[in-house]
Amino acid sequence: MIKRQAEIVDVPRIPRKGLSYSHSSYLLNVPKMCPLYISHRPGHTDKSVT
Repeated sequence: MIKRQAEIVDVPRIPRKGLSYSHSSYLLNVPKMCPLYISHRPGHTDKSVT
């Protein structure tokens, strides 16, 4: 589905892992967002991985 939508709007396809990294990076820049919460979103057990 993502591949098809990317083709429709003519943007490069981003792999699932890339979306996860982008999401985590976005959340790290949200004020008052707990780093521990952010680390659990992609399934990391240690916040230092995020």
